[in-house]
Amino acid sequence: MKRTAIDHPKIRRLARLLNVPQYAAVGILECLWHFTARHAIRGDLGKWPDDEIADGVHWPADDAERLIGALVSCRLVDRCEAHRLVVHDWHEHADESTKKTVRKHGLAFVTTTPHEAEPDTAAEGSVPEQFQNVPESFQNVPEQFGNVRDSQSQSQSQSQSQSQSQSQSQ
Repeated sequence: MKRTAIDHPKIRRLARLLNVPQYAAVGILECLWHFTARHAIRGDLGKWPDDEIADGVHWPADDAERLIGALVSCRLVDRCEAHRLVVHDWHEHADESTKKTVRKHGLAFVTTTPHEAEPDTAAEGSVPEQFQNVPESFQNVPEQFGNVRDSQSQSQSQSQSQSQSQSQSQ
């Protein structure tokens, strides 16, 4: 949980709407983020029925509609025509492990623009424009953190390196 989330106005509003203490609202959001990271890693929470989402955050499944309504009202979850429900700004809130897993599998986070009435028009698997540039600090990441190469490409790379060093020494 991010420090700023604990007393954020959205959390206080969630507590009021669900008639729970603020610490319970914090727990609901924390559980929602964990559930999303494990079961809807791209943020496409709506692939799960409301009662499963409720169960995932330890909320009574027979009161799932109220939970989802409150999460949407507080803009912690966005409605989306393409994915039904999307965790709001999941690409920002996801922990580093989740972000690495998404990148490792060549996936993209699902995002919506809740102020527009139109559905999410981003192509499936596409990366939104604001996330297309890889920060310089992530370029040329050492192999142990990047993609694991198979033995054939690794031996080809080693052969190329050896050839280059032999030609430079001559």
